[in-house]
Amino acid sequence: MEELNLLARGMLGDKVAGVDGIQEVRVHLLQLTSEMPGGNKVTGIKGSNGRQPSRFQDFHGVWVEGSNHHDFPDKDPSDRPASPAKLFEKKYYNKNRRTASSRTEAVNIIEAARLQTRSKICVERLMQVSGYKGYFFMTCPSPVDRAPYPHMRYIRDIGPSSAPYDVMHLVLQNNVSNLWRLFSGVWKDSNQAPHK
Repeated sequence: MEELNLLARGMLGDKVAGVDGIQEVRVHLLQLTSEMPGGNKVTGIKGSNGRQPSRFQDFHGVWVEGSNHHDFPDKDPSDRPASPAKLFEKKYYNKNRRTASSRTEAVNIIEAARLQTRSKICVERLMQVSGYKGYFFMTCPSPVDRAPYPHMRYIRDIGPSSAPYDVMHLVLQNNVSNLWRLFSGVWKDSNQAPHK
């Protein structure tokens, strides 16, 4: 972080090809590409057991009793069968995008609960609902962590797009393994019944 902060502040005394004289050069980190667990660690996202697992879009899952996780059907199964509420639609992917300000707002709520010495269960519930763990050094640091690195504000302002998923790992580590489970007959639904 210290090196990134120095590079973002600017370095005087560099020679740039095609430009006369000594130049001041600034270097900015714009994106970190990772597989999902690594990206969750860098951004402070709760991950797959959160109610909002996506670091890009604001959509909510439905808690599945007995399985200790959230499911993400397109329609809410707890609503009346005649008119279930739509949880999300992929064709409107950009409609409810997460932003740097929405992340900061969610993290401030979690950290306020910690400061009020709310119970661990309460804080855990807030983390699951928002999908964030709280202050995170690079993407949403505390005021104390923010002060030594004033030139790193740009990475926080980029928001969730600063650490997108690596598509290769997203496909290979998640979809392919799930497809194999489906094809081999070991895929189970929320009632633990195998799909044939």
